[in-house]
This record gives sequence, structure tokens and C-alpha cells, in this order.
Amino acid sequence: LPTTRFILLNTQHNENVGAAARAMKTMGFDELALVSPRDKKVCSREKVIQRASGAVEVLRNAKIYSSLDQALDGTNVICGTGMPNDMYRKRAERKYHNPRDYFELLLEGNTAAMDYFGVSCERAVNVRLA
Repeated sequence: LPTTRFILLNTQHNENVGAAARAMKTMGFDELALVSPRDKKVCSREKVIQRASGAVEVLRNAKIYSSLDQALDGTNVICGTGMPNDMYRKRAERKYHNPRDYFELLLEGNTAAMDYFGVSCERAVNVRLA
């Protein structure tokens, strides 16, 4: 099966990284990437490890990148979500899949996917996919 990489952009609150690691492990995922986190040592902080609650290996194996392009390297399917700063601004047109079709696409093989979350997701998706 292809791998799925979860990318957190510009994390400001360390404990969110621990919570994401815990959620990922619960769902069977283990590839976490952080792009420009506020705290470069976030994965080794005690509160983060506590919040990860058993997902320490996800934190230990997490990679930190300085740019979204570096974190996206090797992926060919991108699923992004985030809170846009301006809900009324016109968005770039994209190809959307309902969740079942999206996961069937991934299961076809030869597809490295990533999902990313963060304050700048809408801008990052527009820049990357426009």
C-alpha cells in the first residue's frame, strides 16, 4: 500500500503536534512532517509526549522541513484542509473527490499521498496546485 504523510504547517501550539501524533497512530498512520514549526524541538517536549499518549514513535520519526515543497517531495496526491483567512474570497478551481473515491484512488497503488493541516493551508494549496 502507498504511504500517507500528514503535514502540519507552521504549528504554534506544541500540544497540537502530540494530539495529531496520537490521532495518526490510532488510525494506523505513522509519517508525520512538520513545516516550520514555531518550536524546532517540539517533538521532544514533555507536554507533547504526554499529549501523544502512546504515539511516541510517531514523534520520534517526525521530520521537520523548512518549506512545504520539501515536505511534499515524493507525493503525487495531495489532500489539504485548513481555515481560510477570508471565507468570501474566490478559490482556485480544483478537482474534488468524495472520500470513498479518494481512498479508492489511493488504493490503486503507486500513489504516495499526504494530508496537511495548518493556518496557511489554503494559501499553500493555491500556490502548489494553481
